[in-house]
Amino acid sequence: MNQLEGRMVRLDNQKVATEILFVGGLSANLEYWWGLIRALGDFGSVSAPDLPGIGGMTSFYKIKRRPTIDSYADYLATFTKLRYGKRRIVIVGVGFGFVIATRMLAKYPEIAHRVNLIVSLGGYADAEDFKLGSKILKVHQLLSYLTSKKIPSLVLRKILYNDSLLRWQYGRRLGRNAKSDAANALIIGEVRRWQSSDLRTFGAIVGQLATFTNCNSVVDVKAWHVFLNEKTLIRNRVEQHLRVIFPDLTIANSSRKNSYVLNQNKRSASYFLPNELKQVLRSI
Repeated sequence: MNQLEGRMVRLDNQKVATEILFVGGLSANLEYWWGLIRALGDFGSVSAPDLPGIGGMTSFYKIKRRPTIDSYADYLATFTKLRYGKRRIVIVGVGFGFVIATRMLAKYPEIAHRVNLIVSLGGYADAEDFKLGSKILKVHQLLSYLTSKKIPSLVLRKILYNDSLLRWQYGRRLGRNAKSDAANALIIGEVRRWQSSDLRTFGAIVGQLATFTNCNSVVDVKAWHVFLNEKTLIRNRVEQHLRVIFPDLTIANSSRKNSYVLNQNKRSASYFLPNELKQVLRSI
């Protein structure tokens, strides 16, 4: 689509007519979200597209476009129109995926009119939602600038996405359990998901997140926001900004205390969806 090569997961539910568009977050491939996609499949048929420059898909740079939030919103709008036509849908966005979906609904009201519900899993709406000091912000901006440039990104990719370095980082996090078979499978998956993404795209996106806002437009769509265990977000600011965008907003907490991790099976992933939200999804 748009001369960009990517993949799509399609999970059909023959018993429920609801159509669910799933939009994953930053630096994760479709395999990363498989457990969550299957959990959502209980409430309808799920379509989950790759995003340009993320998870192994061709980047916007290949067609001489910058990976801006607006570019992603336009891409998602094209996918939505081609995939669903005039059918009504539910949108579930994780983190940056929710940012893209929000921008799409603001730019394309004809799509917003066909959305029954939008769900944010750990999403955000404004640069002020992040818990970053001025020094850390400057470091982020510098790294973003370097990684968004072609030559520096190629050099930094070999350093930051080095197989041994990534294995060491995740092995250190897991501690004594790092040598188990389950831990090894987790580490392999984490290494693959980082290496499958385009570092130049990642840098460009991170740079925009330091200054962006989605609070310039009101989106008249029923919304649910689920707080995960995000250590980098300021909860009250996230809620304030989301209420500016979505007049009909429900705030909930995940029934899981930890944030989403790779290789969740369907049962484990379903815990990230609050019971009240599950009831809403069943009623659509």
